[in-house]
Amino acid sequence: QRAAAATARSHFLGRMNHELRTPLNAIIGFSELIRYQALGPAAIDRYMEYVNDIHVSGLHLLRLVDDLLDLARIETGGFDVSARLCPLAEIVRHPVAAARKLARQGGVHFSLEAAPELTEIRADPDALPRALTRLLIDAIDAALPGGTVRLIISRPADTEAGTADHDHPQRPGTGDSLPCPGTGACRIVVET
Repeated sequence: QRAAAATARSHFLGRMNHELRTPLNAIIGFSELIRYQALGPAAIDRYMEYVNDIHVSGLHLLRLVDDLLDLARIETGGFDVSARLCPLAEIVRHPVAAARKLARQGGVHFSLEAAPELTEIRADPDALPRALTRLLIDAIDAALPGGTVRLIISRPADTEAGTADHDHPQRPGTGDSLPCPGTGACRIVVET
């Protein structure tokens, strides 16, 4: 288990090297173009595009730093998850908006498929949207132009392989372990 954790950490940190350097180079390069007015004093529209690129790169860096801090808190046991029933729409709003924008920019098709009866899920309202955003961004980054990324949110099937009895509350008066309406149990899958 420790070897797997060390391998995952090494892979994560190796990816962070590229993930941190790319937006930092964009921030430095675009800010130098603006600072020295490399395109002349009349190129305000171009400078505004560069300011937008700097802003997007800064947000990307902030997300990466948040990921690194979360990883450190998880490793030290200081990452608390506080699950409660939350409106599904609130949980997926920002991750889906970010995914749609990134997919559009990369020429990737993105779709969301959510079970219509699933209006609430049991989740940490801070941790799940951040994790979902990261998963969707990684899936879209890995997809080829013209490819598809699907976010599927459904109720867990009671006959699904790997579903243990403790995953679903039992209905009173039965020996079967079945998903109960209103418990917030759901299955989230990101497919490429």
